[in-house]
Amino acid sequence: MPTSARATIHSYLPRISPEEAGLSSERIPAFLEAIRKKGIRLHTFLAAKEGRVFAEVYYPPYSPDQLQQVFSLSKSFTSIAVGLAVEEGRLKLTDRAASFFKPEELPESYDPKLNDLTVRDLLRMATGQAREQMLGPDWVKSFFLEPKADEAGGQVFRYNTLATHLLAAVLDRCGIELESYLEERLLKPLGIGGTRWLRSPAGVCAGGFGFSAVPELIAKFGTLLLQEGRWEGKQLLPAWYVREATSKQIETSTDPAASRTGDWAQGYGYQFWQCTHGCFRGDGMFGQFCVVSPAKRTVFAITSFTDDLQGVLDLLYEHILEPLADVPLPADPNAAAALAARLPRAEDPIPYPEPLAPTAFHRPVADRLDGKSLIDTRLNIHLSIRFEEEELQLTWEQTFCRAKNGGWLDSAATYQGLEDTRVLTGYAFEGSDTLAVRLFFPEVMQDLLLRITPQEDEADFHLFDVHTGQEQPLLTSRGILR
Repeated sequence: MPTSARATIHSYLPRISPEEAGLSSERIPAFLEAIRKKGIRLHTFLAAKEGRVFAEVYYPPYSPDQLQQVFSLSKSFTSIAVGLAVEEGRLKLTDRAASFFKPEELPESYDPKLNDLTVRDLLRMATGQAREQMLGPDWVKSFFLEPKADEAGGQVFRYNTLATHLLAAVLDRCGIELESYLEERLLKPLGIGGTRWLRSPAGVCAGGFGFSAVPELIAKFGTLLLQEGRWEGKQLLPAWYVREATSKQIETSTDPAASRTGDWAQGYGYQFWQCTHGCFRGDGMFGQFCVVSPAKRTVFAITSFTDDLQGVLDLLYEHILEPLADVPLPADPNAAAALAARLPRAEDPIPYPEPLAPTAFHRPVADRLDGKSLIDTRLNIHLSIRFEEEELQLTWEQTFCRAKNGGWLDSAATYQGLEDTRVLTGYAFEGSDTLAVRLFFPEVMQDLLLRITPQEDEADFHLFDVHTGQEQPLLTSRGILR
């Protein structure tokens, strides 16, 4: 069985105690407990003041080198690549984005006003479009198929992930391959390797999402921004661009496509959000954060699996940022010992997702599925099932995984275009006729429940998203068993 892909961390930020940073060690368990009570699935948490980590939490199965997609936090890394390219003279913020593409790379017919959009407009999410097109086989053409809805193009904020992909495509047309460019210019100097990107059908990095990173990189990235691009005595990023990118360039509270409040109503820079409490951040779906507080010289790297992003920030401000003092506190051995006892350990059971409860092995259901394939050509489903003793072996398209009754087995699979991505799988029997399989993909952040009910030469197939603790239907099918 291949091992899952992991990041390589060549160097770590220095570690200090919370008291050395100006925070009581008691505050960190209180923060973790508040997160738990709010029902937030926290994966990892790092806090660094002036480049020194004073809080560090990893809930199994997450670890320092476990890759995790950071969703729209990817946009902030793409922005930095644009800034580096501008500094090198490869393009300008005032360049028109459409000018980088050949006529055949654009739709035959599209709104000519889109030709006026600049690189800076894309960075500020100010395309003037009412919505973004669903991703099709050609993402560049998909962007240009949506006409401008607002005559004040470049003035009105509307969130648009395809606009960020267009930035990645512009870099590509300038001879800059985003992944390798960031590896050489950013990640190597920061001492991080083994990250990766999802790509478009054309092979261009997604740009607006799909970056698999680790918390140490997020913390270093925030520290680099805090230092205006300077790292270990070298200017890695242009300071002027960091200042512009992380300051407000456009209002977000007037977004006509969404009602924005709290930390989403403070303004937007170049792929960075402005925050309350004088902070700025990059963030991604399900609670991936790089929060930077210039006033407190502090960075927070957070990965989680929640829909309550504002809740994460509110608890961070209340329990960590606001109590953080400007000067060190006296050492507190008792509080430090209590903190150490409260932190999760790598050998601890996985707290979430919880595996399915163990059940007696149901031989009649297993025998009806063992060695069979479930096929639905209409929905392009091909699922193969085999039992070895009481271990379930499941093959779904290119994804092969092993499952344990009432627990987890760890596998490495190809899934969503990522090779050797980690998958935890468990199974149980429900009632007298159903096999239930739980699949959790730590890197791609999917928590799925699959139910298969065999019926003679057919089987019912139900797939659910269960990351909230509720079953949200994704797919229902009846396929042939053979």
